[in-house]
Amino acid sequence: MIVDLLRNDLGCVCEPGSIHVPRLMDVESYATVHLMVSTIRGKKQPKISPIDCVRAAFPGGSMIGAPKLRSMELLDAIENSSRGIYSGSIGRRRGYCCFVES
Repeated sequence: MIVDLLRNDLGCVCEPGSIHVPRLMDVESYATVHLMVSTIRGKKQPKISPIDCVRAAFPGGSMIGAPKLRSMELLDAIENSSRGIYSGSIGRRRGYCCFVES
């Protein structure tokens, strides 16, 4: 479900038909934790800015729930303060901006 949510988010900023999932629920193991990771990729539409991509992808679906817009409305109504930046969902890799949700 979260992969579908992220595919939908990218669908707002990527060229039609370009979204694909090269890794689905792969397990990455580290010394103290195992992560289930999926990679969702798509080709950005030429007129879309990198800021538009960030706006479409955040907040991360695995952090907020689905359906995303309704979940944000509910959280806003019941929580006393904004969550702010959390979850380590954005970073830089090999000179490119990438989105990682784990």
